[in-house]
Amino acid sequence: GVLAELIHEFVLLTNGKYIGKSKWIPRALMQYDPEFAAEFISVFDEYYRTGRKDNVIALTDAILEPQGGRFFEGFSLGKKE
Repeated sequence: GVLAELIHEFVLLTNGKYIGKSKWIPRALMQYDPEFAAEFISVFDEYYRTGRKDNVIALTDAILEPQGGRFFEGFSLGKKE
C-alpha cells in the first residue's frame, strides 16, 4: 500500500540509500538492513492479513523518533493565517 511505500522511501532516503518500487521494495530494504526489512515485512503482512495497525503505528513511531517524532503541534493543512 501507499503507507508501506512511503515508509520505505523515508527510511532509505534519510539513510542515503536508493529506493525500490513495487516488488523491489523488500529487496531494497534487505540491502539496507536485513533485520529492519524482516520487521517491516512482518508488520505489513500482519496488517494486510488482519487489518490490525498497532504494529504499523509502533514501527512508524520508531522510524520517526530520531527525526523528531510526530509533527502535530501547529500543523494545519490549507489554513490561512
